[in-house]
Amino acid sequence: PFSCEECGAKFAANSTLKNHLRLHTGDRPFMCKHCLMTFMQASALAYHTKKKHAEGSPACQYCDAVFAQSIELSRHVRTHTGDKPYVCRECGKGFRQANGLSIHLRT
Repeated sequence: PFSCEECGAKFAANSTLKNHLRLHTGDRPFMCKHCLMTFMQASALAYHTKKKHAEGSPACQYCDAVFAQSIELSRHVRTHTGDKPYVCRECGKGFRQANGLSIHLRT
């Protein structure tokens, strides 16, 4: 078996040990070409790409961002447009997200 010098964990294959060593080194060699997130394992990158950047996923018209759900895209687009659709009835202050208005109303 192959052993980790850091923690003593044992593995049947050297490739599995190499993957494990990234936990200790923090090495994240697999980078998403769409959003530049990095991953320790190729399988994690593949899962991310499928979930976040699948063909047909909603995409931002202002930048290259792609989202799994259209509601995420709607929230994101407001960062470009400055749109604040959630408005306080008492003072007129606007918020990009409903939770911002909710917090405002509690204070």
